[in-house]
Amino acid sequence: MGVLGSLTIALALWVWLSSRARSRIRALASVDSKAESASVTSNQQHRGHLKETRLQMVAQAPVVADLLSASVAAGASVPDALDVVIAVIDEPMRGKLQSVRASGQLGAPATAAWADLLDDDALAPIAGAIIRSARTGASISSVLDAAAVDLRHTHRAQVEVAARSAGIRSVAPLALCFLPAYLLVGVVPVIAGFAESLFG
Repeated sequence: MGVLGSLTIALALWVWLSSRARSRIRALASVDSKAESASVTSNQQHRGHLKETRLQMVAQAPVVADLLSASVAAGASVPDALDVVIAVIDEPMRGKLQSVRASGQLGAPATAAWADLLDDDALAPIAGAIIRSARTGASISSVLDAAAVDLRHTHRAQVEVAARSAGIRSVAPLALCFLPAYLLVGVVPVIAGFAESLFG
């Protein structure tokens, strides 16, 4: 076999090996791309779920404040009023309040049981009112009424922001539909007419 035959075989072998390597690299890249896409989708779903939970809690917080205030005004203790609220409120708020109630049943003082909720924007005004009342002995009903009013304002502001962003998001697809139509109907004929008059 001559030098030319050896070079031909070596070249064929090199092409074959490089094509196999490229196919493996493409397969690995495809697997990585799918895994990354699944991870991004999972993160987006998680963020969407957290945002939805947050909005639900902000909507439920004024109801919780009103129910606690009415129960306390009717003569119930804070733990008994909390039992009433837990019985009628839905998730996700119910879980938060159940953890507070469980801490109280295990002997934690109200200041400690409600302290974990001070970091939660939706429940911080309620927790703060109950902690202040436990420390000072002040009437809690009027403070909870004021907290309910503030929480309603917060909820209304969030709903307005969500409505405005939904309006903006709904306009974007329309723009994507109308822009190509505008270019085809308005811009292309003008350019075509200009080109025809220039070169015709």
